[in-house]
Amino acid sequence: MPSPTQQRGKLAEDFVAQWLQQQHYEILDQHYTCRFGEIDIIARKNDTLIFIEVRARKTSAFGDVLQSMSQSKQQRLAAAIEDYRNTHPQYQKMLYQCDLVAVNPINNALQHYPHLSLDVET
Repeated sequence: MPSPTQQRGKLAEDFVAQWLQQQHYEILDQHYTCRFGEIDIIARKNDTLIFIEVRARKTSAFGDVLQSMSQSKQQRLAAAIEDYRNTHPQYQKMLYQCDLVAVNPINNALQHYPHLSLDVET
């Protein structure tokens, strides 16, 4: 049985997926999992592939949502993105970006942070 945190996260991801569709994104995959980690939502809009990390926040203070992405989480996300692109050759040549979407599950407030720059050591 999923924990309350997992249930809140799943509801937030579904809410964001619906919002993205209303914004004319095509949802390609949800909960993509590989040995490196998970990507919450993978979408396409125009000629861009978009990897979306969803964060459910209990308060309306979105200022700390970017800090909630630890460097290890960013590294796992970057590796999962690379894995997805390598295992889906039809998308390898597409432009891509990583976005973060924060959702307040209490009032459904949504904050979209496009073009998230992943801080990954190489």
